[in-house]
Amino acid sequence: MSTLRLPFTLRDRSGIVRVTCTVNRDPRLWGYHHLDLPFDGVAAARGFPVLDAAVNFGGRGYTAIMGWIQLVRIKADPPDHRDAYLLDLPPMFGDLDVPFGWFGPNPRLFDAPSMVQRHGKLTWVANSFLCASPGVLMKPVVSAVLGFSWGYEFHGDGKPRLTTPGPLSPKDWNAHLKFLRMRCPRWRFRPGFSP
Repeated sequence: MSTLRLPFTLRDRSGIVRVTCTVNRDPRLWGYHHLDLPFDGVAAARGFPVLDAAVNFGGRGYTAIMGWIQLVRIKADPPDHRDAYLLDLPPMFGDLDVPFGWFGPNPRLFDAPSMVQRHGKLTWVANSFLCASPGVLMKPVVSAVLGFSWGYEFHGDGKPRLTTPGPLSPKDWNAHLKFLRMRCPRWRFRPGFSP
């Protein structure tokens, strides 16, 4: 298990995000049997990462409203149809003009990917950013507060190799702004990390 602690300040209050990344040894424990997948998700997910990022923040109610934006880069070698860069949203959101996959007071980010490369190599890297809006719920404006990267590599040998979560910088966030502005044109994404 890998653990990362990321302190932050928002709206004049302190908080911390505790990130844990573990190997998925029991996909049923994490609810894979409830997903309507076109394959046996329980069998496929075993050995892949389970990521949990818990927010502990000094504010309550509207003061604690934040959201997680997760961007994923998938690269296959040799390349295949899954080579992509995407905004990671629940499938039920479809093509909605919304950047947040998780949102609310002290939102908790949970993810347990299990994309397999049968031949060759697949790299799955997520850049996850805790974000807030200066107007809380009133305006479609997003400021990143902090970020971290995590993921896995799959070499086709039946065993994913997990990537240890590591902190991201404001420069990493800024590198995603062009893509986010194209994907969610009604939203304003501010550069840098904002307290």
